[in-house]
Amino acid sequence: MLKRLVTAAALVTLFAAAAFAQCRTGAPARVAFVRGSTSARVESVMRIKGDACYSLRARAGQQMIVSLSSAHDFARFNVFPPSKDHTIASETAEWSGVLPETGDYVIAVYPRTDDEAGSFTLDVTVNAAPANAAPTATPAPSDTSSAGGAGGQGYTFDAGEGAYVFDGKPPVGFAGLEALELPGVLLRLGANNSIVSVSTDPHAWVDTRSGRQVKQFKSKRVTLNGDEISFETEAVGGVSYQFTGRFYKDQVDKGQLLNATLKGQIVKLVNGKKVAAAQLNLYQAVGG
Repeated sequence: MLKRLVTAAALVTLFAAAAFAQCRTGAPARVAFVRGSTSARVESVMRIKGDACYSLRARAGQQMIVSLSSAHDFARFNVFPPSKDHTIASETAEWSGVLPETGDYVIAVYPRTDDEAGSFTLDVTVNAAPANAAPTATPAPSDTSSAGGAGGQGYTFDAGEGAYVFDGKPPVGFAGLEALELPGVLLRLGANNSIVSVSTDPHAWVDTRSGRQVKQFKSKRVTLNGDEISFETEAVGGVSYQFTGRFYKDQVDKGQLLNATLKGQIVKLVNGKKVAAAQLNLYQAVGG
């Protein structure tokens, strides 16, 4: 028992060290969420003196549920927030909690002792909100004839949950482009079954990655007009982005907008000069 405790403590110290070494056996692998799904499963085999790390992007306020099953119950996991300076779940096989910040979370799976090994299954769910939170019904500012119900109230679709991502590799000229995040962008169905914005404090971020370095280009301002959105980011190292696009209904049920895709043009600027442009077809990934 003492050996188990000492080994576990040593592993916790290893994972929480300065610069955060991630895993002894390599960098975290991305958790693959099937398009439109909030849950993912990883099945793998761990060797003696091995471990495994998995990363996923999530937003503050979302609920994460992690469950680990392993042969002979040999494995445990830690969960690190984006700041990586502490764990929010330690030495456990079951955990759920509301996430404290936005960014890349790392789930580190390790054996309880270095002489243990075997197969394991990791299940991860990232909900748009805690399970006991009811959807918000928001009245449109100037639309009282929507299909959402009397008084213009209807289910509000939160485009800021998760991130808007695309299938495949980044387009030419946009190496490292990962996603658009739209915190505070709220949509619903209005008159004539069209998409309208009910946002009061919208923002937009362009996320890029180079190796382990992640950059967020934050918007100066966001303009929303019905189903149209446009923004320009602040410059980081002389680089900035512009985006102009439109939301399209992807899932509608009983007059409520439950999901929306986003299509538009992104432009990359260096020192204010256009260097690349591309069309993007984006979908919302919660937990991806």
